[in-house]
Amino acid sequence: MKCYYKNIVPYVLSTCILLFAFINLTFSQCSITATANGSNNDTIYICSGNSLDLNSTGGCNQYLMSNNFNDNTVGNGWSSNAQPMFNNPCVPSIDGTTYLWIGPAANFPRELTTIPFNVTTSCTICFDMVYAVQGVQSPCEGPDLPQEGVHLQWSNDGGATWTDINYWPPNGGHDPTLTNWNNYCENVPITGTNIQFRWFQSNTSGPVYDHWGLDNVVITCPQAETVWWTGVNGFFYNNFDPLAFVPTQNGWYTVHITDGNYAGTDSIYVIVRPPINISITPSNPTLCYGQTSTIITSVVSGGTPPYTYLWNTGETTSSITAGAGTYTLLVSDVSGCQPSSASTTVSIFPQQIT
Repeated sequence: MKCYYKNIVPYVLSTCILLFAFINLTFSQCSITATANGSNNDTIYICSGNSLDLNSTGGCNQYLMSNNFNDNTVGNGWSSNAQPMFNNPCVPSIDGTTYLWIGPAANFPRELTTIPFNVTTSCTICFDMVYAVQGVQSPCEGPDLPQEGVHLQWSNDGGATWTDINYWPPNGGHDPTLTNWNNYCENVPITGTNIQFRWFQSNTSGPVYDHWGLDNVVITCPQAETVWWTGVNGFFYNNFDPLAFVPTQNGWYTVHITDGNYAGTDSIYVIVRPPINISITPSNPTLCYGQTSTIITSVVSGGTPPYTYLWNTGETTSSITAGAGTYTLLVSDVSGCQPSSASTTVSIFPQQIT
C-alpha cells in the first residue's frame, strides 16, 4: 500500500489514505509509482557496469466526490427521486460490497443528481454501471427499448437545462457488456463553477421495469505537482524520469511527488551484483626439461556463487592438468551477469646445451 502525507502545522501527520466506506467530498491525494529497468519490484538486481533506468508515473488529484454507497444511503452530495435500493438485489457487485440499485419503487423519469462543483475540462467522472437483463422478474428487469437507457449529463444553471456527456442505449436488453458491471470514465466537457452532474433515465415502461445499478462514483480533477528523485551517494533528479546511469553501490532510490499540501513517495532498493574476479596460479608457469605437465588452479571471488567453470580444453573444474600451451578459463555465476575470463600460458624451459 502506498502512503500519502499531509503537512499539519506545527507537526507532521503521516497517514495512509484508505478506501472510505462512505461518500467523501473534495479531498486531495498524490500517488506515485517507481520503476527501474522496467520492473516495479521493491528490490531489483543489476550487473556491475550496467545502466540503471529509473522511471515514475503518478499525479496529484483533487477528489470532488468518491462514493461507493457502502453506507447503504445515497449519501451527502446527492439527491434522487428514484428511491434507490441498497440490498444488492440482482447481480453481484464487482468488489462484493453494497451498490446503489434503481428498482421497482422508483418514480420516473429517474435521476441521481450531484451538488454543484467547480470543474475544468481536465476533470474526469468514473463509475461502475450495470443494466438488469430484459424480461427478468422485478426488481431485476432490464431496459430494452432504445430510449430506456441511462444518460450522464451536466448542468450549469441549477438543473434548469441539462446536456448529455454520454448515453448508453440498452441494445435490446441482452447486451452482455451492459448487463455486466463495467467501469466507465468520461471527460468533463465544460469548465466553470456550479456545475452539476446527473445520471438520468428519461423513459421506462413502468415502475416494475427497466432497472439498473451504479457504484464507485469518483469525480477527480488533476492538480499541479512537483516530482523529484533522491538516492544513494547524493543522487538527485528533478522530474519523473532521470537519465540512465551506471550505479556503483547498493542503495535506495526514492521518487517524491507533492502538490504543496499532499505528498506521496515510492522507493526501489537497487543491488549491484559484484563482478567476477579470476586469477590462475601459478601464473604463466614454465615446465622444466623432462616435465610434461603441471597443475594450474583458478581462484575466483566476487560474483554470486556457486560458479561454473569452462576451460578452452573442455574441462569444467577449477583446477586442471596442463601441458605446454595457452589456457583460458570462463567463469559464470548464478546471477546471469556477463561471465569473466582469464588466461595463462604454460611454456617449456629450453634444454640446456653443453
